[in-house]
Amino acid sequence: MLDVILSTLSGDTATERVVLIHRKSFGGQTVILRRESYSDDVGWFEQSSIELSPGQVGQLKQAIGVLPMSRVQSPASPAAGCPAGGCVADCDAGSAVCLSMVSQNVG
Repeated sequence: MLDVILSTLSGDTATERVVLIHRKSFGGQTVILRRESYSDDVGWFEQSSIELSPGQVGQLKQAIGVLPMSRVQSPASPAAGCPAGGCVADCDAGSAVCLSMVSQNVG
């Protein structure tokens, strides 16, 4: 099994975040949304997670695509948001969501 962190989304406070993970295994691949909290004693730890199938990821992308642009923060251009050679961006023309894949294994 190989987990690749696609993005880390800031939470409402400095001790909360959501981690977007692409998981590849022999049985297929999924995307995981993992809600994490921070504690000085243990560092970042998982509070809960949701595993999405490839079909569900497509449905989520469609659902986000219908949001009015005023409610969604527009991403920077893929080249500007990625460190040199550090990620690959997958953005559709006119899309309000851009996921950058950073080479970072977890697990």
